[in-house]
This record gives sequence, structure tokens and C-alpha cells, in this order.
Amino acid sequence: LGVWRNSEHTEFTSMDGGEMSTQLVSPTVGSTFASREVTFNWRDIDQDITELWIGTEPGKRDIRLIRMSNGELSASYNGLPFDSSTVYVMLRTYKLGVWRNSENYQFTSMDGGEMSTELLSPVAGSTFSSRSATFTWKDIDQDITEVWIGTESGKRDIRLIRMSNGELSASYGNLPATGIPVFVMLRTYKLGVWRNSTSYEFASYSVSM
Repeated sequence: LGVWRNSEHTEFTSMDGGEMSTQLVSPTVGSTFASREVTFNWRDIDQDITELWIGTEPGKRDIRLIRMSNGELSASYNGLPFDSSTVYVMLRTYKLGVWRNSENYQFTSMDGGEMSTELLSPVAGSTFSSRSATFTWKDIDQDITEVWIGTESGKRDIRLIRMSNGELSASYGNLPATGIPVFVMLRTYKLGVWRNSTSYEFASYSVSM
């Protein structure tokens, strides 16, 4: 009859989505990691997907992004820094078609100590007194030490000696005897990373003709 009529207003309540962002349960926020491998645990909010962002700044994932599904509540990562730097962790959850971010949690990476060793003897710049020499180096609790002996800096064309089990010296008995420069470098392996020392220069023993 050409007339619009309105019904009464009917009131509804939208569904309860529950908590939309989770929170980290462990490790303790603000703590220092004890190793390069850490397991992160978070609170269960019946999320569909959880992403663990690990970064060098808040909200970044430049160290690692780990994506978990099926209600998983923990994730481990082995490869964290070991230089006492600040590490940020954020949880990003997906539920009911919406992404939510937790707060950024701050931690301190483990202190890896000295990561490259140094030669103690012979004295750098000296001349070898014979074709044999024993090289000793500073103890930094390394897992493996390689002694590179070469005719140029960073080369190992004379000899490569590999030592393990905390050994702090190595001998070699077939050095050049022509007075040419000899370079020695120490290469150490610790906490999953190789590090190079300074390249030390010596003069080889010269046999009088």
C-alpha cells in the first residue's frame, strides 16, 4: 500500500572470541639465555596459528620466524646470538580470521666469551731458528683449533694442522729454509662458529749456502 513499516528492534550478542592474543610463559622475560638454543612456551588461547618472531629490534624477525599450528604451545630455536646483545621475541596469533600481536619481550643473549684466540709464541715478527717450530696460543675454551701456515696471509699452502680437545700447542718440522716470509693464522671453532685470528708474519730459517 505504498507504506514502509519497521519491526521492533531485536538485540543480539556477538560471539565471544575469547582472548585474541597470547602471552609468553617461559623463559622469564628480561632474563639472559643460557645457551644458543632456547625453548619458548606460550599460553593456550585456542589459536589456529602462532608465529614466533625473534629479532634484534622490537617487532622484527631478522633472527628467525617460526610458524606453528594445530595448537602447538612451544617452539625451540638453536642459533641465537652469543654476544650479550638484546634479543626481542613477539608472538603473533591467528584466530577467527584476525592476526593479533603480543607485546615484545626482551632478553639478553648469552655471553660467548672471547671468540678468537691469539698466538703466544713464537713472537710475531721473529725469525725461525730452524725448520721446526712449536706454536702455542691462548686458551678461550675452543672446541677446535686449526693452525694455518702459508706463504701468504690467510693461506695454508705450507701446512694445515687441526687440534681438538682443548689442545693449546702444535709443532711442525718442515718449514721453509729459504728466508721467505711465513704467515701463521689460528682458526677456532666455538659455539657453532668459526673465527680467524690475526695473520702473524715470520721470517723462515735461512740455510747458509
